[in-house]
Amino acid sequence: MEETNINIIPPKRPKLGGWLIPISVLLNIIWMKLVFGIVDFVKLLSDPQLSEALFMVLFNIVLSALSVVYIIYLLVLMYMKKRLFIKSVNAFIIFVILANILTYFLFKSYSPGLDEFLLMRIITAVIAGVLLLAYFAKSKRVKATFIL
Repeated sequence: MEETNINIIPPKRPKLGGWLIPISVLLNIIWMKLVFGIVDFVKLLSDPQLSEALFMVLFNIVLSALSVVYIIYLLVLMYMKKRLFIKSVNAFIIFVILANILTYFLFKSYSPGLDEFLLMRIITAVIAGVLLLAYFAKSKRVKATFIL
């Protein structure tokens, strides 16, 4: 009886391309922007007139630091083409929306006009989140890259 050696080759995942390239660039820009924002917030801590807004500055430093770490995590998942990337992006989108809502309720009364600015950030985060969630749910390229 002859034994056959059948090697099953898994389907090759496509390279990152299409809309995943701008998403990659955007994630890189966001984490770099957040790092520079953290540096600016730390500089603000030395301002003696900042006593009443100290909580807001510290809150933004912590949120920015968490976001930087999570975005780097997302980039690693994306470049490694891990299935967990899609769920992690969805979780990050929800985190950003919730962080914007929390920021609004905590700091809307700090200065005139800040409430409208924070409300626009919530609206922007919701619109961007809905678009990204829809893209990740419907895209054949995303499914082929991360789901196979």
